[in-house]
Amino acid sequence: MKMIKYLVLRSINTQKVLFICLTLTILLTNGYAEASNPLRVSADGRFILKPDGSPFTWIGDTGWGLFCESKSDVDYYLNDRKNKGFTVIMAVALWISGNDYKMRANTYGDYPVRNNNPALPNDIYFAHVDYCVNKAESMGLYIAMLPTWGSWVNPEWSGTKIFNVSNARAYGEYLGNRYKNNKIIWVLGGDRNPGDINIWRAMAKGIAIGAIGVEDYSQIMITYHPRGGQGYPKSSSSYYLHNETWLDFNMIQSGHSPNTTNYDWITQDYGKSPVKPVLDGEPRYEGIGVSPEIDDYDVRKSAYWSIFAGAAGHTYGGHEVWFFWNPGDHPSSTSHWNFDTAWKTALNFTGAHDMKHLKTLIESRPILKRIPDQSIVTSGTKSGDNRVQAARASDGSYAFVYISSGDPVTVDLGKINSGDVETQWYDPRNGNYSAIGIYKANSTRQFSPPSIGYGNDWILVLDAYELTDTTPPAVPNNFRTR
Repeated sequence: MKMIKYLVLRSINTQKVLFICLTLTILLTNGYAEASNPLRVSADGRFILKPDGSPFTWIGDTGWGLFCESKSDVDYYLNDRKNKGFTVIMAVALWISGNDYKMRANTYGDYPVRNNNPALPNDIYFAHVDYCVNKAESMGLYIAMLPTWGSWVNPEWSGTKIFNVSNARAYGEYLGNRYKNNKIIWVLGGDRNPGDINIWRAMAKGIAIGAIGVEDYSQIMITYHPRGGQGYPKSSSSYYLHNETWLDFNMIQSGHSPNTTNYDWITQDYGKSPVKPVLDGEPRYEGIGVSPEIDDYDVRKSAYWSIFAGAAGHTYGGHEVWFFWNPGDHPSSTSHWNFDTAWKTALNFTGAHDMKHLKTLIESRPILKRIPDQSIVTSGTKSGDNRVQAARASDGSYAFVYISSGDPVTVDLGKINSGDVETQWYDPRNGNYSAIGIYKANSTRQFSPPSIGYGNDWILVLDAYELTDTTPPAVPNNFRTR
């Protein structure tokens, strides 16, 4: 009997040893679990890449309150944004109810955490978040998830602090584990300055451990959404967090002023060391009731200025869309947010359609070669509403010059690495090209856009003629089929 017991125990121990050896082999081979299909930063620190190494085009939308909406409304919203060319949806897990900054339940009455304690997340609420995330993924969209709106960490002028280092770590680990098999871009912050940075560090650490099993940020992507309305540099994550190991790229909030100059903000963050990608995560919202009200022209300027100044992507915002506001909802049209258009109507603001044309243009030429270069413009780049912003390929194969108000510009065609330069106008309102002509590269030349004045922005497109003429054009146009 003792011999049988000995043999059984020996067999069990052998199985344990084999299991441990197998586990160690896996760990030594892989190091740790890998996040699902993670995005990553390019080797030069300028762009965001897909897992296969191709460039990822961040065209984002601020759908902050998405996780609180019904499944049918989630489907409606995501289908609309997919059809308009968006690639990223920014949404908040611990959202606010309105001007009172209380925690918001979803449309089914479920709250994200119990007893206002982030260490006690509500699985029923997050089952609906699962639906939103999985639905977006099925459509090829990335969710940029804010674990919490910043007012729950740093109330500043409003809200209630419910986070500390301990529960931030626990909450981060819950989210990291729950969404370790999803394609999540993590966005800490939420329209607030960091306050106690240790809370955000703990949350980032929890996300990494929940998703990967160890504190290794190479397999996940994290940024920070800063408070707006402070100007540069305080409305950039770089001011507080640039050297944090978990911060993969910087995000600015250029905000909702009609006089924003986000090209300058992007330029300054672009020049920081260590090099990190940067993008405008909350520019002026189309339809927001500042004076004058922000329109599609303002939206396009913010988008093209930032991309051509070196941004790795851009985020759009429709004013009523971010809150998913309907008439009768709180906050009302009399609040400081001045809502007056139902969100499903606001989805079709003109500027949202214009984002597709931005995406089409920047994807039509090699993205990873694009660098900002104001020296292309020899007639002066101006400032404010008349700003001229230029970018070119590092190998001189193409260049883009965004002309905000249709004024004539003189450009150095020698920036194009070619004997001849093919020139075209690109209309950011409809995505159409129109031919200008072919000119010698070793010259400067003035170009006058097809129209001038308010709302008449244009992109001058320069291409190396002999480098492109023998290959099919990346986008259809009449000029190359002459």
